[in-house]
Amino acid sequence: MANLVESHVLFAMSQKPSQSSYRFVRKPHGAVFLGCGRLQKTKSAEPFLRYNFFTLILITQGEGFYVNHQGEKTLLKAGNFVLRNIGEKHRIIITSNHWQEYFLAFKSMDIDQEIPANFARDENTDWLLPNAMESPLGGLHDKTESLIDGLGVLDRSRSVGLCQDIPGLLPDWNQMINTLRDSPTPMNLQISLLELMKRTTAQAIKAESLEEKAARLLRIHALSREPLEKILQHLASYSHLRSRFTQHWGMSPGEFRIRARMDQAITLLRKDGASVKNTAYALNYKDPSAFSKQFKEVCGISPSEFQNQTFEKRSDALDSTQGA
Repeated sequence: MANLVESHVLFAMSQKPSQSSYRFVRKPHGAVFLGCGRLQKTKSAEPFLRYNFFTLILITQGEGFYVNHQGEKTLLKAGNFVLRNIGEKHRIIITSNHWQEYFLAFKSMDIDQEIPANFARDENTDWLLPNAMESPLGGLHDKTESLIDGLGVLDRSRSVGLCQDIPGLLPDWNQMINTLRDSPTPMNLQISLLELMKRTTAQAIKAESLEEKAARLLRIHALSREPLEKILQHLASYSHLRSRFTQHWGMSPGEFRIRARMDQAITLLRKDGASVKNTAYALNYKDPSAFSKQFKEVCGISPSEFQNQTFEKRSDALDSTQGA
């Protein structure tokens, strides 16, 4: 029979708004750490941390940001899930006064010790709790990521995604908390926990990449005269973002915003009765000549030439229709 060390801790009483269960299972050829819980938090900003076990976090209430090791921010809200890969430095900033998250924690390893050195005894309980900031557990031969990748449990390349069926999954998450705490057959818990991870992230709507988020903001602010650094400041440092953006889109953020502005110019110039002067002012240019100069630099012809070509094509199309 496998030597088993288990631990769990319950927070609060009666309604149990926060509840967590952990188990450390010693197996003949290694060990598995499993965790599942529901936590309620308030507005806060945790420091950058590296965790030595894999975690899937499902947000069911509140808003905040996920910040990766490069300082790139991703908006978090109810329905998002976050993947904490082992050893990756990151932080979560909670901007709401009411935040609730569920988590699944998993680690599979080869081990010669009865209890990992970084299982610290909590001051307020008699239970053994995993200390995420210590390193010994991470130093053991780790099989977690290879197991997750090999079984096709989820895609670890994206840190944030959107779950499509929270109401349908929450009963299973709550059941997992109880099962992890009470099950007399802990050896089967690993499969159940990994299956729940897979179902939660299956068919996930992937979050926008940094470059996609920046492009969307630039389209929204195409007519703005605010500095690019201010428009994009909450995403990442501008120097880092500019490099990533240029590599991805083949042009700088400034060039992209100008092209987005010209797309709007083309739409306006195609309208009947549109004038170059009115179009220039609608796009927040100080004078029509500045608009005409930039339009020609981007499109290769002047606004008036573009209008003439557009009207000629319409006239030709009308003539061919009438001739038919």
